[in-house]
Amino acid sequence: MSNPARDSFSAKFTLMNAPEPAPSQAWSAVELANMDMVDEFDLPGFILRATILGRERTVRTIMERRGPVPIVLELNPLDPLDQKLNGVAIEIDTDYQLRDVKDAAGLKSLFSMIAEFGMKGLVDPHTAYPVLFRDLGLNIGLINRNRSNFSGALPELHDGVLHQPELVVALDAELGSAATRGAYKPMLCWATDDMLEQFPEDLLPLVHVQNVEGIGTMKQWKDMSDQPVWDFPKIEVGVEPSAACSDVAKHVHWVMTPEASKYGFEDAQGRHLCETTTDFLLQFPPMACEEKNLKAAFEFTENYCPIGIMAAQAAAVCKEKFGVEEERYGSVPSMKETMEHTFDFLFTALGDAHPLHEPIRNLMTRDQWVGLFKKASRVSAESMVALYQAFEIDNTGAGLSLNARDFKTLAAGGYRFSSQTINHSDSRFFDDNVINGDLDSQPSVFLPFNSSMMLGSIGAIQKYREIYRDILRTNLWPTSGPAPSNIGQALKMSLGFSLKNPVKQQALALNAYFLNAGVDACAEAVRSPRHWQTLAHVFSAEELKPYLAEMPREARGLVLEDGLGL
Repeated sequence: MSNPARDSFSAKFTLMNAPEPAPSQAWSAVELANMDMVDEFDLPGFILRATILGRERTVRTIMERRGPVPIVLELNPLDPLDQKLNGVAIEIDTDYQLRDVKDAAGLKSLFSMIAEFGMKGLVDPHTAYPVLFRDLGLNIGLINRNRSNFSGALPELHDGVLHQPELVVALDAELGSAATRGAYKPMLCWATDDMLEQFPEDLLPLVHVQNVEGIGTMKQWKDMSDQPVWDFPKIEVGVEPSAACSDVAKHVHWVMTPEASKYGFEDAQGRHLCETTTDFLLQFPPMACEEKNLKAAFEFTENYCPIGIMAAQAAAVCKEKFGVEEERYGSVPSMKETMEHTFDFLFTALGDAHPLHEPIRNLMTRDQWVGLFKKASRVSAESMVALYQAFEIDNTGAGLSLNARDFKTLAAGGYRFSSQTINHSDSRFFDDNVINGDLDSQPSVFLPFNSSMMLGSIGAIQKYREIYRDILRTNLWPTSGPAPSNIGQALKMSLGFSLKNPVKQQALALNAYFLNAGVDACAEAVRSPRHWQTLAHVFSAEELKPYLAEMPREARGLVLEDGLGL
């Protein structure tokens, strides 16, 4: 059993670097003793640091045991080094900011705790920009943990009536519990022409874009189908704010924008996608709520904590209050997807399962899609599947470096590599072929398999067997040697080594070949007793049971041993 720390510094260090117990678990006696070990001088700084990390349970517990402890953070907007905590000079450490916040619910709870304990300077513009909103755009972990996308229908305003009011209702309900209520007011809605004319200050339309830089619109580009794809640097799709829109619109865009608008498609009904607020929409008489859309709205708000909007609103107050614009708080997301070196955002939408695959396929000609594929510096397995499903675009003219895990996706999507593909297991040969070779006639694939990783691991061997089966399903032979032309040839190739628990690439490839062909096809191709022994190492006793009478004694013995678990 661990012992309590012997001084305040070690107690703080131990508490900050050890994981908090699960909500269902009690604090250990040692952990509580460490909380009590933090001396009075260190206590405010410890609480501040724990709050910055997002360790809500730690802060609540120590406040209950040692509190109440005032937390008043003062920052000089003109001097970044002038920092005070409760009137005492301090150097604030924002490394690993909100590291321990697991999801949007945890973030909401943390903000509520900050308000409950009256902490100043963390989320409110007390004397300068709040500490918790610093460099949000760099906190990728927090962004990924706080994703929520509304899957339902947005509210629509026409003829002075609010249709599909469900999202307004859900956001308005959130205002009653949120510590930073104003962040839940900005939203998007649909509005008709007459509503825009009547309320130009409250309904701010977004502009849909589908552009090719240096050319114009995607339609103009398609009409110039004879122009090489290399002649343009960027493609942009999505929406962008009109002159009247605020930066806040960018924060609600990716969580509320309908899928078609994310790809720059105008509304089929001629409506306008607008930035607005709950306060404005609640002025209009609503239609009755639809149960399914209401459920989707509350599921969205349950996992929605708009910290980016909170930061933007605080930044606006600070700029007005202190007259200083702090660059570390000005990060806002883009409303457009800008593609220059990779085009996965477009490619993946071509797949059969994507709801917009038909209109997206029509954005370009097939030759233009092929050109875009060759232009891309990186292409995901999902994109390869989508391009193949849409236009049967394979890897012809491309050099691809693939990961083993890609093949499950490729095989499931029905992808087929060009029969001319050269497989390289050595990156030097792959690079030489890609850089100096003629890719139009010699497409290349690099498969960086390391069979030594499988030694001593039955689980790893089985995993690699499945990977090799997926590779074969994509019309690719996974070794540098020749591929068998039929099952009979594969049986001949297998005579040089055992297929029992294989770790060599050739053995793995042949094992996968037989499994994909199936036991019946393989049994039909048997021409010698050794062939039966090979199959006895590949298929289970149950699978080979119908063929026992045809087998020689030695092969039959192997099958029976397998069936008995010997």
